[in-house]
Amino acid sequence: MMIEQIAAALLVWIASHSSYPTAGRLPPPPIVLTTAAELSALVQKRTDVAPETARQAWRIHGFFSLDEDDHGTIYLVRPADTPGAELFQDPTENPIFRERLLHELVHYAQYATGAMHDFKCPAMRELMAYHLGGVYLKQRSVADPLPDRMFLAFWGSRC
Repeated sequence: MMIEQIAAALLVWIASHSSYPTAGRLPPPPIVLTTAAELSALVQKRTDVAPETARQAWRIHGFFSLDEDDHGTIYLVRPADTPGAELFQDPTENPIFRERLLHELVHYAQYATGAMHDFKCPAMRELMAYHLGGVYLKQRSVADPLPDRMFLAFWGSRC
């Protein structure tokens, strides 16, 4: 399946699990697949990224950039470089890769629906993205690579 089709299906899933009206209304934004090193370098160069995030850029698997075009752009570590990719004939079928894409699509949905403006600070966007990612993995009976997901979500969403 092509990445755009996966993103469109995930936007429908987001609509059914959140208040973001994304199903059939939002086309997926451009998605750039890259290496972890290239993504880390991109995040470290950005001026709109929190210093804590920039210091830990090596841990980032995806990034939603608002300033690339009208819809923003998602940068994501390639499916073949996602843990567990070797278990799938097509690495885009890996639920861990899809959860990472879903996380960035939640940020896109927050931006595209205007919900982003309701947050006290940009960090608060993370809470919903982490929560929905956990729900997505649980529905698929996949062990969460972030066993402390909600702690991280609350910690990372502080203003």
